[in-house]
This record gives sequence, C-alpha cells and structure tokens, in this order.
Amino acid sequence: MSNRKVTKIPYDEIVYIESLSDYIKVITENNQIRSKEKISNLASRLPEIFLRIHRSFIINTDRLKNISSDEVTVDDITLTIGRSYRKTVKDSLKKF
Repeated sequence: MSNRKVTKIPYDEIVYIESLSDYIKVITENNQIRSKEKISNLASRLPEIFLRIHRSFIINTDRLKNISSDEVTVDDITLTIGRSYRKTVKDSLKKF
C-alpha cells in the first residue's frame, strides 16, 4: 500500500527493495514506491528470485549484472552486501 492506495507491481519490474526503518522503498524500472512495511515481513513473502543481501536491501536476482565479494550490481545500481549476508549470497548465487 502506497499513499493509501494498493499498487500492483509485477515482480519482473522490481529492481530492488530498500528498507527505511518501518517503511520500504520498491525501486522499479520507472518508479519508486514507498509503503509502510517491514522488510523482514516482505522478504518471507517474495518468490525465490529475490535475495536479501543486506539488512536494508533485497535484490531481484534476474536483474543481477555483476557480483564481487562485497557488492552486487543490479541494472546500473551497485549495492553493498552486508557482512552477515555474504556467505548466504555467495551460496545462493553460485549459478551466476
């Protein structure tokens, strides 16, 4: 829910999701949508193409361009991999 409206966002349009405390910001190809939701609650409801890489970020792995030991690039945006998420990210993205 954003601005007291429910907005349907196709999964393939989502680039990444950012946590802003009790809110999230969903970054899509053409838009940014804020919603009152905790990222941990949302993470459990997303399909497997989404991967939590940091306490503040969930990425759409279908949009992954590059990965290093401490950063990922989705579309043209580089995000830091949280220290406590590095092993999980590495294991999850072995196929990349």
